[in-house]
Parts: sequence; C-alpha cells; structure tokens
Amino acid sequence: MKIRIENDDKIFNKDNRIEVYAQNEKYSFDSSEIEEIHIITTDMGPFYDDMCLAIRFRREEDVVVFMMSEHPLYRHFLFDELKHIVSLNFQAIIDASACTENKLFLIYKRGQGMGDLRGDGND
Repeated sequence: MKIRIENDDKIFNKDNRIEVYAQNEKYSFDSSEIEEIHIITTDMGPFYDDMCLAIRFRREEDVVVFMMSEHPLYRHFLFDELKHIVSLNFQAIIDASACTENKLFLIYKRGQGMGDLRGDGND
C-alpha cells in the first residue's frame, strides 16, 4: 500500500508510533515496523518538488509513506521527530539535498548502524 501525505495531511511521532493522517484516513505504525527510509531526488526542480521522503514499514503487506519536501511538516518530521526513533545517516541527507539528479538515498535501514550506510545515492 502507498500512502501519500498531501499539504493538509499530518505525520508525527507519538510515543514511538508514527501517526499518519492522510486522505481522511488515520494510520498508525509502531517505530519497530520501520524497515527503510529513503530520500528520493529528481531533476524536476526548481519548479516542482525535487525531494521526497519515503518510509517503508514492515507488515504483511509492505506499506510506504511518501512526503514531498515542500510539505510544511517535512523538515520538522525528518530532523526533529525521526531522529529520536531511528539512527539517521545525516551525510546521506546532506548528499540528497545537494543532488539535482534522479537518485535514491538510503538514510536508514533496519539492522544497520549509521556508519554502515554509504549514502552515495547508489543504493
């Protein structure tokens, strides 16, 4: 299942649960279900959002939550909330922020420490 967080939707961390309110639906995920987090970059900027946060949750059916970088909660959720529940690769986030090509940057993977992630956009 794919869940896209639009401008009026919300995502936040509450008691180690990721709460998502999207398209008039409520979703709740335990932080232990986070399998991977990527930043997807495109070559569409500056007129279109050119970065997207993608969080994959491990369930019977994989669930991926997408949030574009222009969403009002993007920076707050990434830098102020996610960092408290998983160990993010900040170098990969910096590399993604500077990227102007179509690439996928792995910023978290269950079972790997921050130093194990290459973050070079070739993941």
